[in-house]
Amino acid sequence: MFLDPSINFSKLEADVLIHQILYEHTSSYIKGSIKGPSEIIKASHYVEFFDDELQRDISKTVKIHSCDPLSFGDKIDEKAIDYIRMYLKSISKKECFQIFLGAEHSISFPIVEYFHEQNINFGILQIDAHADLREDYQGNKYSHASVMSRIAELQIPITQIGIRALCEEEFEKINSSNQIHTFYDFETSYNQETWEKVAETLPENIYISLDTDGLNPSEFPSVGTPEPGGLNWKEITALLRKIFKSRNVVAMDIVECCPIENDVRTQYNLAKLIYRVIGYKFGT
Repeated sequence: MFLDPSINFSKLEADVLIHQILYEHTSSYIKGSIKGPSEIIKASHYVEFFDDELQRDISKTVKIHSCDPLSFGDKIDEKAIDYIRMYLKSISKKECFQIFLGAEHSISFPIVEYFHEQNINFGILQIDAHADLREDYQGNKYSHASVMSRIAELQIPITQIGIRALCEEEFEKINSSNQIHTFYDFETSYNQETWEKVAETLPENIYISLDTDGLNPSEFPSVGTPEPGGLNWKEITALLRKIFKSRNVVAMDIVECCPIENDVRTQYNLAKLIYRVIGYKFGT
């Protein structure tokens, strides 16, 4: 689906760019998310182009291009963040809809920062099992567990959904903030009324950050830190359908897919979800 990475980027005509940001350094449980982006791309070859919900073949009208993977060598922490910043400045095409496939969630900070620097006023929709609001984790402020704290420092409003694992520090930060709106998994019914409430907390322009562990592990099992609960396929597509219909999504990332040997469900379902999202973005 997201094919032909050999195209000369300077001459590229594309409606959608799929980026592969292969940074994994702070994963705190199961490692292997560095393989996630390439496995999603690989799985995309086997997704039907015709979409049953949208009842059309998006590939006939939308030009989709996957960029070459961005590898980091020995760059970690602040050097890795700076490397992502350089990458964005060198290849970004603002007229394209951009989807960033990450390894770990820490990649979201410099990407959000980049769009923030374009003077775009937007909020964050974070779909996640974890709040990711620790000030630092194991002494590292660039940890995947602190990514939303770094984003909050940019004074960008954050709406979280699917949250079902957090520490006391994060709980207190949420309760003391007018900037962060959290829909905890245990108290949330995933239905149309909830989607309306979520949308009410969001400004006109939004950036979506989808940590795969925010989804139900029965359908998306391959993550670094699986948690029971979360949104299933029908629930995540209903939420995204609502958001893309009612808001302007400026960009999106999908992170923390940690492939399991001989189990392609997660990467295949994410590839299908990306294709569905592109359909939502470009409408009928």
